[in-house]
Amino acid sequence: MSQLNITGPDEQETEVTSSVASAPVGAPPQSSILSRLRKSAEAQLAEKFIDMPVGGDYGEMLQIRYKPLRPEEMDSFIESKTDAQLAQVVTVTMDMMARSCIGIYSWDPTDNRKEELKDSLGNSLYRDNRLAEMLMLPQPGGVPMTSREIISCLFGYNGAAISKHGNELAEWMQDPKASPAVPSTRSG
Repeated sequence: MSQLNITGPDEQETEVTSSVASAPVGAPPQSSILSRLRKSAEAQLAEKFIDMPVGGDYGEMLQIRYKPLRPEEMDSFIESKTDAQLAQVVTVTMDMMARSCIGIYSWDPTDNRKEELKDSLGNSLYRDNRLAEMLMLPQPGGVPMTSREIISCLFGYNGAAISKHGNELAEWMQDPKASPAVPSTRSG
């Protein structure tokens, strides 16, 4: 049996005893808690994502796939959101959405089929003008659209809808196992 002493910043020394250390090398773990911790560690490292419908005129037929942002990216988002003027909050939210986007999907509610939108070469369409061209989004003067312009157009130039979507995304990122109430599209 081995002992491990753990001391926190304002704590007295706590003794933790483990019977797992005495198990022979290569033997299956004798502790069910250790087994659960290993499964939790494996789950923590698994790729997590969520598909969120754009809504509005697209309903659930157009969905954006997101991944959690790395801590430094999320810190940057939170810092800029708290420092931003109210008018800039939607812009900062669109930046977070663009950074965490890993794909755009169509979903057919009649047969529950989901397909990633790809260009003719099989490359994923997101964060660039190829998506705008595929969906035939209005491009004044034929000038390529930025990711912010594409997001704004997809959400019908509705800042409140963008903010709501971004807030749901940020809430999901706090615990990527959980998903917003989008029953037909839960993933990850």
